[in-house]
Amino acid sequence: MYKVRKFYLLIISILACFGTLIFAPIYDFADEFFPSRWFMMNALENGVWPFWCPYRSMGIPAHADPQSSTFYLPFWLLALVGHYSPYFWGVEFIFHVFMAGWGFFKLAQCFSKCEVVCFLIACCYMLSGPFTGNTQHYSWIIALAWLPWALNYMVRIFEAPSLKNALCFAFALSLMFTGGYSGFCFILLYFFIVFAITHIISMVAHKEFGKFKKLCLFLGVSAVALVLLSLPSMLSYMEAMNYVTRGDGLTYEQATAMAYTPKALLSMFFPWMASFSREWMPLDISMRSVFVGLFTVFFFLVGLFQKKNINVWVFLCWGVLCLLLSFGNQLPIYKIAYQLPFINMLRYQTIFRCFVVVSILVVATLGCEALWTNFDRYKKLFMIFLLLLGAMYLAVVVYHARLNWSQWQDDSTNSIHWILQSLFYLGLMLVVAFLLWRKKQYAQPILAAALLVDLVVMAWLCLSSTGFQKNYTNARFVEILKTTPYGFPPPHEVTSCEKLQWEQDYGFMWQNIGCFAKKIEWASRDPFKLKTHQEMIQLYIEKDSLLYLPSAVFFPSEIVCSDEPQWLSVDTAYTSKITAKSRGDNALTTHYETEAKAEFVEFKPGEALLQTFTTESRPMVLAQMWYPGWKAEMDNGFPLQINVMNKAMMSVDVPEGKHQIRFYYDRRDCKIAFVIQCVVAVLAFILILFNRKKTA
Repeated sequence: MYKVRKFYLLIISILACFGTLIFAPIYDFADEFFPSRWFMMNALENGVWPFWCPYRSMGIPAHADPQSSTFYLPFWLLALVGHYSPYFWGVEFIFHVFMAGWGFFKLAQCFSKCEVVCFLIACCYMLSGPFTGNTQHYSWIIALAWLPWALNYMVRIFEAPSLKNALCFAFALSLMFTGGYSGFCFILLYFFIVFAITHIISMVAHKEFGKFKKLCLFLGVSAVALVLLSLPSMLSYMEAMNYVTRGDGLTYEQATAMAYTPKALLSMFFPWMASFSREWMPLDISMRSVFVGLFTVFFFLVGLFQKKNINVWVFLCWGVLCLLLSFGNQLPIYKIAYQLPFINMLRYQTIFRCFVVVSILVVATLGCEALWTNFDRYKKLFMIFLLLLGAMYLAVVVYHARLNWSQWQDDSTNSIHWILQSLFYLGLMLVVAFLLWRKKQYAQPILAAALLVDLVVMAWLCLSSTGFQKNYTNARFVEILKTTPYGFPPPHEVTSCEKLQWEQDYGFMWQNIGCFAKKIEWASRDPFKLKTHQEMIQLYIEKDSLLYLPSAVFFPSEIVCSDEPQWLSVDTAYTSKITAKSRGDNALTTHYETEAKAEFVEFKPGEALLQTFTTESRPMVLAQMWYPGWKAEMDNGFPLQINVMNKAMMSVDVPEGKHQIRFYYDRRDCKIAFVIQCVVAVLAFILILFNRKKTA
C-alpha cells in the first residue's frame, strides 16, 4: 500500500506541473539558474571541473555561489545523462515536487497513522503556494523539497535515536545545504535549537537519561556526517564570506525590503490572485502565496482543537513566530531577530511564510484525521464553513460585476480574475455540498477528490503566470540554444548582455547570456558579487554606462597608481600604491611605448593559455577576477606572481621575448573534499539500507 501512495504522489505532481515539460522557464530561472546549470553541464561534457565560470561578471568562483548547486549530488547524477536540455528543467522541477510530497508524506506519518490522510496532506504541501510561486527560484524549490525530509528525521531522531535516523537526518540537511537556498538552513538551525531544548527539558523532567545519552551520541554522528557530506560547499562558502558583498550581511533597511504583508494572506483563499499585478498586492508574484488548499483551512481549524503532543505544539508555536517574523519591519519583533547570527543575511522575510505553511499542514494533519475517522461529528461545522466561504466568494463576484467597463479594463482591479476564481470555488463548493447531501456514505472520498481538484487546478493557473513562458516552448528553446557555440572558444572582448542581444536573437533570455554565447560579460545578474568587482565597475553603475574592452587580454600602455576606481580602457590600467611598491614602481605613472601582443592559444573555464611577445618587460592584464586559487606560470612551469590591477583583474609581469603564459584556477582542496563527500554519501547510503533491512 505504501508503494501505491508514492505512485499516486508522482502522478499528481506530473499532472499538476506538466506545463513545465512543455513551456520554457520564466524570470529568474531563465536569467540566472538555467545559464548556470547550462555552463556547469557544458564544463563537465568537456572534461572540466565547473568551479570557475569565466563569463559571468568577468569571472566568478561558481563553486562558492550558494545557489549554484555545484556540489549538489542529484545534479551530478543528472550529468551522467549528458547534454543539459531545456526539457530537463521541467523534469527536475517535477522530481523535486515529488520528493517534497514524499517527504511530507513521511513527516505526516509522525502525526497520523492514516495513509490517506498523509497522502492528502503531502499533496497540499507539494502544490502549495511556495512551490507554485517560487518555481523560478530553483534553490528555493530544492530547499523546500528536502525540508520535510529533514524535519521528519529530526522528529524521529529525538523520539527514537538510531544510526539510520542520524544518517538520514544528515543526508537531508546536506541536500538542503548543497543545493538549496541557504536561508532555509539558517531558519531550520534555529528551529532545531528550539526543538532540541524542548525535548531535552522533557527528557530531564521524565528522567530519561539513557535516552538523552543515546540522543547526544547519534546527534554527534549526524553532525560529523553532515560536515563530510557538505564539506566542499562548507569550505567554499566560508572562504567566500571574506570576498563577496553579502559576506558582511545586510543593513536593517536592506534586510526588511521584501517583507510579507497581511493582505497577502488572502492568497490562502484566492491563490490565483497571487500571480497578478503589484497594484493589488505590493510584493513580487513569487513571494505572495501561502495557499495550501481551500479545504485544508478547515482541517487546520479542526486540528487546533485536537489533542496535541509536544512535537505539534513546537511546530504550531514556531509557525506563529515565523508568521510574525515574515512581516519584517511592520512589527518590532524582527528588529530583535535581526541581531541573531545569519538572520541579518536573509534578503527576503517572505521566506518565513514557507515555514508557516509547514506548521499549518502539521496541525491540519490532526484535523484531517479527525474528519476521516468521524466525519459525522464535524459535518455541520463543515457546512457552515462552506456557507461562510460561499458568501465571501459571492460578495466578491457581486462587487466586481457592478464595476463599469472602464474599471474592468483597469489592470489594477483584475476584476475578471477575481470573478473567475470566485465562480470556480462557488461551483466547487456547490458540487461538494450536493454530493455530501446525496452520497453521505462517500463523504471522505468526495472531500479528498474535491481537495485534489482544487490543488491541481490552482497549480495549473498559478504556474501559467509564475512557472513558465506561455509564448515560448521548450522546443523553441532548444532551437535557440542550437545556435550557440560548442566548447569554449577564446573570447575576444569584454561585452554586455545588451550587446549580445543585438548580435543574436536569444528569445526571452536577456541576462547572463554570455554563458550561451561563450563571451565574457562585464556585469551579470548575480546575487553572488565579488566586492572588488563591484568596486571596479561602480563608476559605470553610477553613470549608467556600459563597459566594452576590445580584448579579454591586454598589455596596457600606461599604468597609473590609484586607490580609487578608474575608467577602464585597453591602453590604461591602474594599480594601488601598495601593489606598485611591491613591483618596484616608484613613479605614479609608468609608460610603455614598445611593441607587445598576446593571443589565446587555449581557453576554458579556470584556465587560459596565451602566446605573448614583447620587446621589454611589461605587465599583461587578464580580464578575469582574482580569487584565491588562481596561479600563473611561464613556459616550462616557471611560476609567476599574480598582481591585482584595475582593482580586481589578474596581472603578471611578462619578460621580453616570446613566451607562453598560463593562468589556471587550482582548487585541489575542493576536488578532494568533493571526493570525500561522494565516498561518505555511498557509505552512508549502504549503512542506511543495511540498517533498514536489519530492522525490517
